[in-house]
Amino acid sequence: MKLISKTGFHFFCSGNFMFFIDRDKKDQDIFFKTNLNAFAEISKDEYMRNKFGETCKTIESAYTECIHLANGEYLTCIVPGSTIIHYSNNGKKIKEYGIGHFETGFDLTYSISLDKNGKLWIAQPMSHYVGQFELDTENELFRIGGDYENPDTFDYPEQVRAFGDFVYVCDMGNSRICKINIDTKELTAYKKYEEPVWEFGQFRKKEIVKLASGIYEI
Repeated sequence: MKLISKTGFHFFCSGNFMFFIDRDKKDQDIFFKTNLNAFAEISKDEYMRNKFGETCKTIESAYTECIHLANGEYLTCIVPGSTIIHYSNNGKKIKEYGIGHFETGFDLTYSISLDKNGKLWIAQPMSHYVGQFELDTENELFRIGGDYENPDTFDYPEQVRAFGDFVYVCDMGNSRICKINIDTKELTAYKKYEEPVWEFGQFRKKEIVKLASGIYEI
């Protein structure tokens, strides 16, 4: 594996660049982009605009999860409220969803992703839960976990990311990435590490992973 950043986090891939956040000596956020060969420090505004488009005008935290829809609209989710919101391409709120609000006290949604069939996947680490939902009806279609006292298949699943026929789950507590077939729901272990894993992505036919020791190109 090739190290990209020892302390970077919250990376996403857009166009010709991978973007991520780091911290300076005063523990303040600083922002970067890279094509995996060269690096450039950028403004928060550039990071936000590439991540959220025009929706950035309504987003306060750079840590907010964001899904770009094919029609230019967006879905966002930020951890403190765990509220999933649908925005137009010019940043106007279209709908606020109740998806993932189970009122258990441990149902904070950390990550969202949309599969190629238009189904929404969410990860709630504290209840060891990964679920699939129908956006229009908000009905739960599939779940793994949900009992915060008893981790089973997953142990703090931090992130979900849909690529092709699979949803990839960063199973932080088990130091692995699993993948779930979006149609059959078959789950298989994809990659195993010797340290916790938080983030996974694909960029220019390469895979990127955020481990406890840094962001790496696999």
